[in-house]
This record gives sequence, structure tokens and C-alpha cells, in this order.
Amino acid sequence: MKAALLSTGTELLRGELVNSNAAWLGAELTRLGVEVTEHVAVGDDAGDIIEALRRLRARNDWLVCTGGLGPTTDDLTAACAAQAFGTTLQRNSEAYAQIEARFRAIGRPEVSTSNAKQADLPVGAELLENLLGTAPGFACTAQGHTAFFLPGPPREMKPMFTHHLAPRAQVLAKRTHCVGVLHVFGVPESTLGDLCSPLEAEFPGLLVGYRARVPVVDVKLQVTASDEQKALSVLARAQVRARALLGERVYAENGVSLAESVRDVLRSRSITLSLAESCTGGRASALMTSVSGASEVFLGGVVSYANAVKTSFLGVPEPLLLGHGAVSVEVAAAMAEGVRASTGSDIGVAITGIAGPGGGSDEKPVGTVCFAVSARGLPTHSMVRHFRIPDRERVQDTAAHVALLLARDAALEIAP
Repeated sequence: MKAALLSTGTELLRGELVNSNAAWLGAELTRLGVEVTEHVAVGDDAGDIIEALRRLRARNDWLVCTGGLGPTTDDLTAACAAQAFGTTLQRNSEAYAQIEARFRAIGRPEVSTSNAKQADLPVGAELLENLLGTAPGFACTAQGHTAFFLPGPPREMKPMFTHHLAPRAQVLAKRTHCVGVLHVFGVPESTLGDLCSPLEAEFPGLLVGYRARVPVVDVKLQVTASDEQKALSVLARAQVRARALLGERVYAENGVSLAESVRDVLRSRSITLSLAESCTGGRASALMTSVSGASEVFLGGVVSYANAVKTSFLGVPEPLLLGHGAVSVEVAAAMAEGVRASTGSDIGVAITGIAGPGGGSDEKPVGTVCFAVSARGLPTHSMVRHFRIPDRERVQDTAAHVALLLARDAALEIAP
């Protein structure tokens, strides 16, 4: 079963609005076993909308169109759908009743003229109720091809798809997709491709894909099978094999973030963490505090950009700064020990470096970052990494991820 997606709205073409609907619908249809052939966006032009409707409907079993069902003059979808399907608009009494009920629910006694036109649907169209807005959806079928028309706002579109379209797709697709994702840090896509190259040959029906989200890469394992149980069985075995091929490069799976992974390890072992950051400006701390439950394990962080702050707040000896420089493994080690001592945490991790674009030297070029870990019962460990990335934010993001990985590794080493 094949489907195309059509998004209407000039704001999509101008970049004023990101087309999140197409991404969400593509993922949902794929999950349900439907092959998505095209994503098309057109502006608020009747001729362009009609042409796209006719072309995409003819080439696919389903066409899912979003947008243009509102009450204003640039909402043209219903009229264009009528022309594309060779019919006319007609006031749909059931749709009008739903709009009236919606108005009463929000405390408006009368339906405005502009809102009333939202009940004008193509003759013969199937009404799709919208419980969260005033724009009814509808479906038109001709010659075995069905086009579904849903409102543009995601908060209305998503539940309508789930309620009206998803059950039909499951029946008609006659196959199912199951997807597992391994999240990997520090490995280029090309290397991952080489490492995972045996998988598709070993598991029939498996498709391996890659998505770079600097500084991490997602390895997506998608299995297509005739029934869900079979697909899940193949996926489980493929994931085991993929983890064996990738080893410690995998830090989490199936949408779990690095911060969530670190939180879970710390929480399971009753270990606390604190961070001392210089060149990352608090990014590692922001990652940790972005997840629920971080307060159970993350005690706090110190952004010690100036040397005076490193000395006064973290206890870094001034002679150490003068002798080795702020960007050094020696200073990083003192920062890690200092933040651990000041917060009373089990683990202290420090970051100091040169994010660029200026400030580098021949000895310490831009992208040089020093890390250190001070952990209860373990010797302080420090290291230097050279990130050859010509972008300040990417250096900072990558360094923050490295720091959290070091925290997780240290937590696994601490004796219970």
C-alpha cells in the first residue's frame, strides 16, 4: 500500500513554518506498514493545489493532505478537493452541527459566517470529526484511491489521524514495520556503515538506516514482516547482533537520551554527580537538567570561565594555572576534584578547552579540550581531546557529551 503526503500553506514554502506534519505522518504511516512515496508542499494557490491533488491521488492508494481547512479566504483545500474529484461543495449538516457544538463548548453562542464555510464539503465526502477544533476533516474516494483531508494544526491533526486513519491503515497495509534505534556517540556514519554491513544479509526483511544528529548518530533497524510478532522477533535478534558489532559505542537505545542514560546509571547505583565547566559554558549541566529526575543524582555545576573563578570557587591553585594554563589536564583534574569537594558528590567531572573560533595556538589549537574525572574510591583521571570541528557550538556540544559519557563510565567503576 502506497501513500503520498500533501501539505498546503504558503508559510511552509517561505520557511516561516517548519513542516512537522509531514515528518510525523511519514513516521506513523511507515510504522503502520504503509510505503510513503512522496512529501509535497504547495502554497495557497488553487491551481497548484488541484494539480497536486490529481497527480498524487492517481499514483497512490492514499493521499493525506493537511492544511487549508480554516475559516479564512486563503483556506482553499475543500474547494480544490471538490474540483479535483469532479464534484461541488455542499453544506454538510453533520459537519455544521459539530461546529455548532464546538462553539458552544468554548462559550461562543453563534457560528460566524467564516466558520460556517468550514462545513462546506465536497458532495459525497466522508466526514472525519475533529474533537479539538472547528475544522472538520473529510475523505474523498474515486477509482480505488482515497484522499484524506486533515487540519494543519498538529494538536488537531495528530489525534484525527490516530482515530480515523491509523486503524484503516493497519487493516489495508497487510504488513507491519517494527523499528529499533541504537544511539551511538563518537563514530562517523561511514564507519558505522562498515561495522553494520553484515546485518541486512543476516536478517531478511531488515533495513538499516543512519541519521546524524551531531554529535551523535542514530542507527535505525527497521524490520518489515507479515505480522507484528514475526517482525518483533527478527528485530530483537538484529538488535542483539548490532550491539555486538558496535560494542561500547552504543550509549542508549530507542529514544533514550544520553542524559537519561547517565541519570539511570547514577540512580541505579545511588551515585551523585557534579560538573565544572569552562569552555562548554554549562552545556553539560543543561543536558543533565533537561531530563526529569535529574535532581535525584545531579547536585549542581560551576561555570568557571575566568581563572579567578576557577581559583575561588573550585580551589584550583593559582601556580597550576600559571604553570600549565587554564586549558590543561592538570587544571582539569583540579577542577574536577574541586567541584566534587565543594558539592559533596560522588563524581566530579571537569571540562576546560578552546571552543574557538579564536584563542588557539600551535601548541593548543582550536578544538583542544581537556577533561577530568574525580570519583569516590578511584584515582583522578584526566585526558585531552582534539576536536577538529570548525564550529564553536559543535565543539561545545561534543565536549558536553564526552563529559557525560565519562560520568557514566565512572559510575560503573565505583564499587557498590
